[in-house]
Amino acid sequence: MKNIIPKHKSDIKAVENLDCYTIAEISEEIPLLLEWLKDCNWPVAHPIYTYFKRHINEIDEHIISILKSDDGMWKYWIVGLIADAEQKPNHRIINTLMNLVANPTIDEIESEVNSAAKEFLDGLKS
Repeated sequence: MKNIIPKHKSDIKAVENLDCYTIAEISEEIPLLLEWLKDCNWPVAHPIYTYFKRHINEIDEHIISILKSDDGMWKYWIVGLIADAEQKPNHRIINTLMNLVANPTIDEIESEVNSAAKEFLDGLKS
């Protein structure tokens, strides 16, 4: 049995073995793990972030769902994850970011999500 879901924000032990699993092996746990990226200042966020930045396109449905949510800060951290990804995001993620930049909500503007997304997209063009 996998024990990779943290019980609290300092539960590093739970995520220590995350790298032992393929993305397919943790498919059911992905949404729960992504919840811990709502604040990347939490100790458990770093290993989860590091794991997912290698699999950005494999979890695109989850990423897009977060980017379409109403949690501005979570979106901000996810844009950072996309920017740090080890592979170029697929067209679905890029299109979602482009839409976010073109039509930001008040929360996205206040959380600087649109600015972070624009900066990332501008970097892709150069």
